[in-house]
Amino acid sequence: MTGRDQGNVTVLICAVMAVIGVVTALGLVLGGAVIAHHRAAAAADLGALAGAAQLVRGSSAAEACKVAEHMLLANGARLETCAVAGATLDLRAAVTAPRGLPDAQAAARAGPDTEAPIDPPP
Repeated sequence: MTGRDQGNVTVLICAVMAVIGVVTALGLVLGGAVIAHHRAAAAADLGALAGAAQLVRGSSAAEACKVAEHMLLANGARLETCAVAGATLDLRAAVTAPRGLPDAQAAARAGPDTEAPIDPPP
């Protein structure tokens, strides 16, 4: 090995370690974004179901949206929009995403299935 070649492996190892560090950091950020999206979707589904259940029980649209918002907050999300049409509730929920990424959002709709025949339980 000549004097000129000494230290080349060290530089190469440092470069490889830097690439591994960047890839790991990107993986963590993207993983956090995916988790935030799943949290938003789960909270939206639960909030829509809770709000629609209130509508079926005869509550007003405002009360149903308030119940849906309470469910979202309990699941770490916030209510962006809430709309009621008949006994169907539509909402949009948001969860704060990791640094530098936009908030994760999800929409959900819940209400009775008007297409299915209603059979009394046996």
